[in-house]
Amino acid sequence: AILDNVMFGVLFVRQRRIVSSNRRGETLFGYDEGQMVGQSTEILYPTREDYEQTAMTQYPLLARRMDLGEEHQLRHRDGSLFWCLVSGSALDPAYPDEGSIWVFADITERKLAEEKLRLSATVLEHIADGVMVLDVTGRIVAINPAFTGITGYSEEEAVGRESSMMRGRLQDDAFYHKLWRELDETGFWRGEIWDTRRDGEAYLESLTVTAVRGDAGAITHYVSVFSDITRARESQNQLDHLAHHDPLTTLPNRLLYHDRLRHAMTRAQRDGQQLAVLFIDLDRFKNVNDTLGHHVGDELLKQAASALA
Repeated sequence: AILDNVMFGVLFVRQRRIVSSNRRGETLFGYDEGQMVGQSTEILYPTREDYEQTAMTQYPLLARRMDLGEEHQLRHRDGSLFWCLVSGSALDPAYPDEGSIWVFADITERKLAEEKLRLSATVLEHIADGVMVLDVTGRIVAINPAFTGITGYSEEEAVGRESSMMRGRLQDDAFYHKLWRELDETGFWRGEIWDTRRDGEAYLESLTVTAVRGDAGAITHYVSVFSDITRARESQNQLDHLAHHDPLTTLPNRLLYHDRLRHAMTRAQRDGQQLAVLFIDLDRFKNVNDTLGHHVGDELLKQAASALA
């Protein structure tokens, strides 16, 4: 009765054949009551090669009075594989083939969890985004290598310190109060923020912060994922400037002029005001280009634009 109610599968084996099994053992491997009795223990292993290899290592250990405790991938009756912690002991170490007891504990969920952790660790180790884990007080408890690459702080320098050590000067306290309030209310925040590297250089980052809750529902940690978008933003600003400004004089071009004029006309109409447009021409500018060259004409345009600006 005790054997049939324990949470582990128990097999009694003689000459590598199953003499008896408790009910948990039959359920574990997917057999009906009594179906395993008399069968070779080969039915437990994925392949015959695994079966032979395991026997070659296990039985000599039993003969040396060693209690085994090994993890093996075993086979269910339907052919599916699962992980077991296998423990074995010979009734008489002098004759291990004549009788041994084997205990099987299903550790599939644990192995899957370990594999998931390994994959997560590999991802964190190699992604380009910086990752920072904070406790509820805002102290750093873990970082990934990309964090060091972006901020310049090593793991030894960062872990245990306040995350505010990287706070930039372009956001005031009200900004951070709003950020933390939103985190407490929704458990999530995403946006752009200016931070400071270890060498004092300011950089713009795209930041996502997610609250991690424990079993009781209370927040236990915060996970911050960020990337350095300083160069991307500078490139975007340059493209925007080139799209809306003359490359020679840096004055607004026709596209930006029409956009500003349209807004000014709308505002004047809404407010019941008048709008004036001033047109400026440079007399005899063609003569400058023809007699002194286009490079002089370009310089004249830049000088005139500078005076207007």
